[in-house]
Amino acid sequence: MPPTAEGRAVAGLGEVVADTALGLGLGDRVELGGLDLEVVGLADQVTWYFGTPTVFVAIQDAQALGFDGQPLAMTIITQEMPRSVPSGLQVLSDAQARADLERPLASGTQSIAFINALLWLVAAGIIGSIVYLSALERQREFAVLKAIGAANRSLLAGLALQAVLLSAAAAVLAAGIARLLAPGFPFTVEIPPSAFPRLLGVAVVVGLAASAAGLRRAVGVQPALAFGGP
Repeated sequence: MPPTAEGRAVAGLGEVVADTALGLGLGDRVELGGLDLEVVGLADQVTWYFGTPTVFVAIQDAQALGFDGQPLAMTIITQEMPRSVPSGLQVLSDAQARADLERPLASGTQSIAFINALLWLVAAGIIGSIVYLSALERQREFAVLKAIGAANRSLLAGLALQAVLLSAAAAVLAAGIARLLAPGFPFTVEIPPSAFPRLLGVAVVVGLAASAAGLRRAVGVQPALAFGGP
C-alpha cells in the first residue's frame, strides 16, 4: 500500500485507496469492474504512464476483477530477493521492475529528450547571435583598446563573461518558470535539486561555446580601425 495523504489503508474487502487525481473523497462509493467499493484512503501522486491514476484494493477484490475470483496473482512482492522461486516465476530486482514499468514510456521520454536537445541548440544560437552582434557593434571600441595596448585575452574575457552571464540568467529564469509551471501539468513533474546546478553548468558551457564566433570577431579587429573615419 502507498502512504496515504488522507484516510487509511485498505483493511478488507470492498475498500479502495484511490489516487487524488481521480477527484474522489473519503467515503465515496465507486464502481470498478462491477464491484461496489468504498474509498477509505487517498494517495497523492501515485500515477502511472504520464498521469494515469491508480487504485489499491484487497487481493481478493483484485482477483475478482482480473481473474474472475481465481486465486491467482501476476506479481508477488517480497521484502528481500528470494533465493529460489517456484517453476514459472521470474525474480526481478527493484531496478528491473521499474524498467519494465517504464517500457511504455520509452517513446515519450525519447521525444522529450529530442525536444530538449533542440531547445539547447536554439538557446546556443540565440546567445551566440547576441554575443556576435555585440562584437560587431563594439568593433571600434575593440580597435581603440588594441591600439592602446590591451591584450586579446582581456577582450575575450569581456565577451565570454557576457555570454556566461546571459546563459546563467536564462538558466535561473528557466528554473523559476519550471517551478511555476510544474503544478499545472496533467501528470506529476518532479525536478530533483541536483537538476539546478547541472542546468547552470550546462548553460555556462553552452554560452561559452555559442560565443566562439563573437570571440573570433573581436580577436580579428585591426587597431588601425580606431583611426578610421566614422
